[in-house]
Amino acid sequence: MRSITMVCLVALTISGCTQRDNVRPIDLDPTYAFPIINTTVSLDELMDNFSSTAILEVNNNGLLTYKLDTTINIYDGNDFDGVVDFESNVLDTLSKIDLTPLLSQSITAATLKAGKFTYFVDVFNPGNFSLLIEIPDLVKNGQSFRVERTDFYSTSILDEVSIEGYEIVSPSEEVSLRMVLRERDSRNLEIPREAKIGLEELKFSYLQGRSMFYTFLNKIDSLQPKLFPDNLEADIFFSDPSLRLTFNNSFGVPLEFTIDEILAKGINGDVQSLQSPIFNQPIAINYPLISEKGEFKSTVVDLDMNNSNIVDFFNILPQEFRYNFVSSAIYNASSSSDPDIFLMDTSRLDVELDFNLPLDLRIEELSFFDTLNYTLEINQVLSRSTAEFKLITENALPLTLKMQGYFLDFDGNPIDSLFDSFSEILGPATVDENGNVVEASTKEFFFTMNSETFQQIAFSDRLAIKASFGTSHQVDKTVKLFPESSLGIKLGVKLSQED
Repeated sequence: MRSITMVCLVALTISGCTQRDNVRPIDLDPTYAFPIINTTVSLDELMDNFSSTAILEVNNNGLLTYKLDTTINIYDGNDFDGVVDFESNVLDTLSKIDLTPLLSQSITAATLKAGKFTYFVDVFNPGNFSLLIEIPDLVKNGQSFRVERTDFYSTSILDEVSIEGYEIVSPSEEVSLRMVLRERDSRNLEIPREAKIGLEELKFSYLQGRSMFYTFLNKIDSLQPKLFPDNLEADIFFSDPSLRLTFNNSFGVPLEFTIDEILAKGINGDVQSLQSPIFNQPIAINYPLISEKGEFKSTVVDLDMNNSNIVDFFNILPQEFRYNFVSSAIYNASSSSDPDIFLMDTSRLDVELDFNLPLDLRIEELSFFDTLNYTLEINQVLSRSTAEFKLITENALPLTLKMQGYFLDFDGNPIDSLFDSFSEILGPATVDENGNVVEASTKEFFFTMNSETFQQIAFSDRLAIKASFGTSHQVDKTVKLFPESSLGIKLGVKLSQED
């Protein structure tokens, strides 16, 4: 993380990040002084994101806010599995087929992307027959559905025909069917012993109707948003977290959405359930009208400390969420003026989860561990010097920073430590009763390495560090972090050659 890297620059000159304006050794015979860092960085520049999927933004109050936006697909049109195989007896030459049993809905229009029409005809006596079946309300490319057989030579016939791409264009939930059976020699109409038609394995790309009562499958899944790094050790209290749920719906039907459960699992394995009175009843989801086919309508639900236990939910530092959602489509047109509803196979119901953690917080200890590579641009002669480092920090952040570093040899074994102990290198800025910084703190200290140690680390290339932020100086209140809050760093080294 860039924040850790900057801390390490405080202790060493790390070639990839240090600022070297007109750097030159000053000949003090036999002492050399090097200015290494003289810079000021704001919190906006210093703090890196905790993960590649989360970002820092500034909220309406000017506070830095840790954000993560992610989208979950709850249902799409292909999840609609309410279609059942359908069979009906044909009792006369002209018949009506009631489509209501097909979906347990009132359907007035539909487009089929798959399916088959089956028919069975049984006659009293063997003969030579022709069969004609027409469904005027089933249309494809302007032509009504038609089956014509002239090779009917037995007592019965059973067959099927694909109806992929056909549209049901009936103005009601019934479609007309015409079946004509003739004896080919006499051309007389024949009354069959039994006649049946069926619709099987149907899949729709579009459905339109007057009523719908349907419960979608439960959506049970988990989400790992990586709000915090795996190696984070911390006791952090966020004072005002929030979660915005935005439901985006392109199903043309009123939906009732129920949140059965949202669980969070924290970094330390703690589990917390998100609770809110909003979850005690279904949430009505907005939907597009037929004239708005293909559009999404949004419904927003905001959860904060006033209507949920979201403070407890986020303060376990969630790494994984588990959820269980159920949605129902309920609609029944009560008059002719009520609009039809519709479903498409491209329809979707998504929910956007917008996590917001304003950095108005209290940190007992926020620790990071890392190993950094570095390069010291020191020649062989100067490497045999005693090194005295001088560090001056001016901190306008309401945070303390403690750090310890260990120089490692090429085998990963410690050579020496950066400080005598786990040391506070940044003192906290002074804050008022509202957690706002009113005065920066300044700190100055020195640390020395003998020539033997400095020679070892000069030609090593790794530093293992532990860094810990905290607000322990503010026990009873949170502090606020603004993007303009800054940290000033000055670092120099004086090398004295030994005889």
